[in-house]
Amino acid sequence: MAKSNREDAAIEGAYLSTLLATNRLKEAFPLIVKIIKKGTATAEVRGKLKAAYIAEHGSDKDFLAFANGLGDQRSQYIQDAIAKEKKEYAAPDFSLEDVNGQTVSLTALRGKVVVLDFWATWCGPCKRSFPAMQRVVNKYKDDPEVVLLFIHTSENEPNPTAAAKRYIEDNKFTFRVLMDLRDAQGVSNVGRSFNVNGIPSKIIIDGKGMVRYQTAGANSNDDVAVDELSAMIESARNSGVSKAGL
Repeated sequence: MAKSNREDAAIEGAYLSTLLATNRLKEAFPLIVKIIKKGTATAEVRGKLKAAYIAEHGSDKDFLAFANGLGDQRSQYIQDAIAKEKKEYAAPDFSLEDVNGQTVSLTALRGKVVVLDFWATWCGPCKRSFPAMQRVVNKYKDDPEVVLLFIHTSENEPNPTAAAKRYIEDNKFTFRVLMDLRDAQGVSNVGRSFNVNGIPSKIIIDGKGMVRYQTAGANSNDDVAVDELSAMIESARNSGVSKAGL
């Protein structure tokens, strides 16, 4: 069985730690560069970049230009990563109540970039992703052109609305949670309309009502998760008509 990305990252990190602990900076240099491009480098690893560069090149000549170029390469890495999640189809309309009984419809949000995060209280990876999602909410909280909605779906709780509200409040998340309650046949219809087959799943919709990105699963690195979702939002903003409405 092929190793997961998480397993690969753990092996990579352990190997780099060994190289740094034994001061094998020349050997560590390409791995430091790779991890910085991916956005998974710790402050300690980033702090070793210059010393490793000198070990590799024999001096610090042109280091500043090299370090600045890594930022451009990091941006390209993000663009390459999110390109795998690109979609293009008209978002199905829906109207759902939030945990306070207020109705939200997708049509009323036309002109904005809308991020839908499908989750449930029983979903561990969903909850693991929430600190990063709170950072994204904080980043865009004053932006009238971006709306993030957290859609509780496929619930198992006897009172799912109360359970979802309690979880968000207890953990001090400032999310607007909509309830995709099961119908008489036990189906959460909004999730089904977006072909959500597993959670967490995120849908990024542009101002024209077109789905531009659709992702499944949670990234184990919060910094990467924030950067990639932010890049998707900005890409959707540029592709759609983004005018403040609601």
